[in-house]
Amino acid sequence: KKKSSKKTLLVLTERKSRLPIMELMPDRTADSVVAALDRIERRFGSRLFRLIFRTITVDNGGEFADVERLERSALTMGKRTKVYYCHPYSSYERGSNENENKMIRRHFPKGTDFGKVTAAEV
Repeated sequence: KKKSSKKTLLVLTERKSRLPIMELMPDRTADSVVAALDRIERRFGSRLFRLIFRTITVDNGGEFADVERLERSALTMGKRTKVYYCHPYSSYERGSNENENKMIRRHFPKGTDFGKVTAAEV
């Protein structure tokens, strides 16, 4: 059996414009999600990040368990967002994001080895 990468994709969907923001992560850990949000915040700047991502709704996966670090700004150490958890087995509470994931699957089918995918391809 060939070994595939643990790399995965974090997908955030901006609510008003429905613009997807995607970030490659080395794995599905809480540390990787925090690091990905930190990179996105640095790219947008603290003020713009807070305007775009006033709230972030996530599922109950372990990768979203560190709510304090998810909400804390890497730039100002103040609050950058408010995290809400949807109810278990209620993906409809994150409808736009689930729809975006379906669109992404057209380009990156289930089972895609993201270790072979570049940031430019994303």
